[in-house]
Amino acid sequence: MIIGHERQQKFFDKLMKAGELSGSYIFFGESETGKFSFAESIAKRLEPDSRTLTELLVVRPDEKDSIGIDAARRIKRFLSEKPVNAGVRSVIIDEAESLTSQAENALLKIAEEPPEKSLIMMIVRNPDTLLPTLVSRFRKIYFSRVESDKIAVWLEKEKGISVAAAKAAAASSFGRPGLALRIAEKNIGVPEELESLADYRAFIKSEIMKLYKDKIKNDERIRALVRRLYFIEQFNTNKKLQLQAASWTR
Repeated sequence: MIIGHERQQKFFDKLMKAGELSGSYIFFGESETGKFSFAESIAKRLEPDSRTLTELLVVRPDEKDSIGIDAARRIKRFLSEKPVNAGVRSVIIDEAESLTSQAENALLKIAEEPPEKSLIMMIVRNPDTLLPTLVSRFRKIYFSRVESDKIAVWLEKEKGISVAAAKAAAASSFGRPGLALRIAEKNIGVPEELESLADYRAFIKSEIMKLYKDKIKNDERIRALVRRLYFIEQFNTNKKLQLQAASWTR
């Protein structure tokens, strides 16, 4: 279920009904506002009869937090094949700001001469982090924050969260459904007794060790904690807020 973004839904409904969806789009805006879920919903609509989306390729940063030339080549090969279970083959590039310069240039060539019946959707917070020539080949779609009352209803009706918890999580999410769900399900916070930087280092290390027991599942949270530690040590930041953000990152 997509929460909010009615204008975007109407726009893509119109394109899909007219059979004019093939192309390249950049979904941009703050993290956890529903950009990836929206892109995935389009792929599902294109392949409604499949339990597994065989005509969808999702590309994410590797263990080095980058999307390199090999990923771009994989995209090219995937889109060069004809779709079998849908009219269009789709690619979602999540965290597209992680594209290396080589990958961006390779993707630019694909976008300049896109294969027939192909759809590329890039997910990025700020399109200005990408090559201007690459961005010019994509239609930009902005995703804003979602109203708190809509998030609360979604948490209650779709996720089984209690009314009180749903309202509290929605109010604390700053309009970001993904963050609201994390708050509601995990109720993660930072211990109040942690005051010194040394305490925070120890806390982060202990959290990483817990998460490392299932490092594949928890990869994003591990990397988020490491990034937040860097920000804490390099800049004058609110330590508790940084750690809360790391815990809540999608």
